[in-house]
Amino acid sequence: MEIQLGSKVKDKISGFTGIAVSRTVFMNGCVRVELDPDRLSKDGDLIEGAVFDEVQLEIVKTPVKKVKEEKRTYGTRDTVNLRKDIRGSHRDFTPDRRNK
Repeated sequence: MEIQLGSKVKDKISGFTGIAVSRTVFMNGCVRVELDPDRLSKDGDLIEGAVFDEVQLEIVKTPVKKVKEEKRTYGTRDTVNLRKDIRGSHRDFTPDRRNK
């Protein structure tokens, strides 16, 4: 079961509840989800977030709003203009030409 970011989630083992803010998939197949707590401590202080294996989490409430996935831009310039700039001034770094 894939945890959707923004969901309220509970760890089955520790009972920690929070909002899923990040999901990391490792090369070996391990999937970890970072939870930020949805409440303060008894003293009114912030509680530190924690990271758990996805398999030990259960969804308490799905998010009201879906998280928007943005197109990767790799910085402030678009890829087409970047390649034109590289071809014009730095021929050694152009990906489709070999150094001669």
